[in-house]
Amino acid sequence: MPRDDNGPGSDHGRLNDQDRAEFKRRARDIGNRLEGIRNQQTERARPKQSGGGAIGQALKLAIDPVVGVVLGLVIGLFLDNTFGTKPLFLIFCLLAGGAGGLWTMARSAMRSVAAPEPKDPPEQDGDGSTGKDA
Repeated sequence: MPRDDNGPGSDHGRLNDQDRAEFKRRARDIGNRLEGIRNQQTERARPKQSGGGAIGQALKLAIDPVVGVVLGLVIGLFLDNTFGTKPLFLIFCLLAGGAGGLWTMARSAMRSVAAPEPKDPPEQDGDGSTGKDA
């Protein structure tokens, strides 16, 4: 009858010191490679900003309310001419367009302020580990 090596006294599933050191080395190598891949993906995902980034953002914030008011004006005039109610739709659509433009401007400003800064990778020790014991 075959002997069962999975009993309470067997060393099945345990690593000796040499295998344990090799396992830790491999795990550290895999961790370093994954960190390198993450850094590459972060660099690719990070938008390239030129010196005109701030000017572009300022122009967008300035144009948003103007576009809202102009759209409200055009839509209000169209509806007034279609239904023959001269100032009614014009006033309503101008107010709605201005409010929408200001809302869009405020939302854009909040997004630019709340944009998270990219995190720096953790500092590594001389052996390539992050100093944390797993």
